[in-house]
Amino acid sequence: MAVAAGMALGTSAAEENTKRKFFDEQDGYLDLSEFLEHPMGFLPLVIPITEPAIGYGAAFAPVFISPGPKPSPGKAERPQIWALGGMRTENGSEGILGMYKATWMDGRLETLIAGADASVNLDFHGVGENVQFGRDPMQYNLDAVGGVIQGRYRLGESDWWLGARYVRAQVDASYVRPPGFPAIIPERSFTTDLGGLSLLIKHETFDNVFTPTRGHAWEFDLNFYDPAFGGDGTWQIWDAVAIHYWPIGKRLTLGLKTDLHAASGDPPFFMLPSIQLRGVPAMSIQGDVIASAELEARWQFHPRFSILGFVGAGAAWRDTNRFEDIATTVSGGVGFRYLISRRYGLHMGIDVAKAENEDPALYVQFGSAWPRL
Repeated sequence: MAVAAGMALGTSAAEENTKRKFFDEQDGYLDLSEFLEHPMGFLPLVIPITEPAIGYGAAFAPVFISPGPKPSPGKAERPQIWALGGMRTENGSEGILGMYKATWMDGRLETLIAGADASVNLDFHGVGENVQFGRDPMQYNLDAVGGVIQGRYRLGESDWWLGARYVRAQVDASYVRPPGFPAIIPERSFTTDLGGLSLLIKHETFDNVFTPTRGHAWEFDLNFYDPAFGGDGTWQIWDAVAIHYWPIGKRLTLGLKTDLHAASGDPPFFMLPSIQLRGVPAMSIQGDVIASAELEARWQFHPRFSILGFVGAGAAWRDTNRFEDIATTVSGGVGFRYLISRRYGLHMGIDVAKAENEDPALYVQFGSAWPRL
């Protein structure tokens, strides 16, 4: 009897421990906060890939999240994150990726180290006003291996961050250039080394790093690619991104992202800026100058569940001297979110988006649809 009672008690304790790891004590809903803080706890991301540019497929990446240094009053907590994963899609694209993002010095220093080895099959539709809607694009493959090292430091107790990033990669670009495509595409496949150093300036007041409900992030990145940094060519890319979130009452959050990207010098065609909107295939609309905006409204109708709608528009120019020659697009869609970790304020969900001249696309979102590293 004593043995049986002991076994029953042990089973009950084990069940209670398991329940505490995966379900929130406050509301009883699935919540991974406790599990993530376990030494071997991770978020098992199995993500179906429906990105129109590379076709259907899947990615798997266990994501480990742990508490970072206790933030200063009024500052968002910045947890430690590391992940290692892989992906493959129906058009033959595949790759592996690893990253580690950490916070040091009582939250004043933030570092990122990441590396990837990937082979990606994409379509090139042209640049600026030469984007070829409704015709067969040029199909090409990028076989790349490389990495990035990045660091940002908070200036005093302000919301300003100053940092630097170094990118190094080798890229093999293979394709057959169809007749009539712009001369920016070399006639033959080529291999190039990329080496770039960036100056990073950011002002951020988000209340949460994963799924903000208030605050803003203004980012200005000055990216310089040059043989002095290990690359083959010389060019520059200028990035300006602004993201704002406004709470409207207790349940509605409005978000707005605007961005402007410009390239100068002689970058390879696959490094030209491209419009990044939900519903627009990756790298499908490129230009020397890119401008876009996306507006989102999210309704938290339940402490765990929310729905959202979004609409966006973007434009691409071939060069800054011919602003009348523009390729434009609009997109929109709806989404669903679930609060998977109350401790970290992390929401996950799905967005369905549609852009003009494109089929609908499905996106699995981890945190905000506008993540910033």
